[in-house]
Amino acid sequence: MNLRFPTFMAILAALLCAPAAHAQFELKGGAANLLDKRKAGASPTVSVVGMITSITVRGGGSGYLSAPAVTIAAPTSGTTATATATITAGVVTAITVTNVGSGYTVANPPAVTIAAPKVPSTPPVTNVQFAGQATTAASSAALGSGGEVTSIKVTNGGFGYFAAPSVTFSGGGGSGAAATAVLSGNNVLYGNKVVGVIVTARGSGYTSAPTVTLSPTAMGWATAVASIDKYPSAFALTG
Repeated sequence: MNLRFPTFMAILAALLCAPAAHAQFELKGGAANLLDKRKAGASPTVSVVGMITSITVRGGGSGYLSAPAVTIAAPTSGTTATATATITAGVVTAITVTNVGSGYTVANPPAVTIAAPKVPSTPPVTNVQFAGQATTAASSAALGSGGEVTSIKVTNGGFGYFAAPSVTFSGGGGSGAAATAVLSGNNVLYGNKVVGVIVTARGSGYTSAPTVTLSPTAMGWATAVASIDKYPSAFALTG
């Protein structure tokens, strides 16, 4: 029996039953399509008092004939910040904050949108999509979760531990972090010291390093400090 035909039919059936894939960009029939890689992107820095102190250009783009409009997303409650762009040879080279605004948070900085450059009129284009820097770049609100606890350093191992102490976090503005302490060995006579703390859950929303507490304190109080990564999943899309 020729097995090629049944095999072909099985593959065809699998393809027909598979869920539809969604492309990032779409080519429309009967339209003049353009995938433009020239759009600039930027991200803000928010102060602890909720103001936009600066905006960093994450990708200058290209093809700008004049300074593009810069839009900063409004805070949940407060005043919307404003800014202007500077271009050099068609590239966005700087963004100046003209109104610092109020009510923003360090954990969730606002999205910053830089207008796209003018699309050439020849040939006529009816379907424009931009593939340059993401509208919200490396440190924007699209990342959303704020800081995560990435590591813990033991500053004093203590002594006299017969069982690993529990690890708790407090402060820092976030929640959800968890960790496990590691002892130096299994000395049943004198006990052991803490030689490491392993992060088992990073948590989210931390604007500063939380306080780490190891308890009980046993005979010697072990101490440790946490480090956070403000933008653990930061990325920038480049054309």
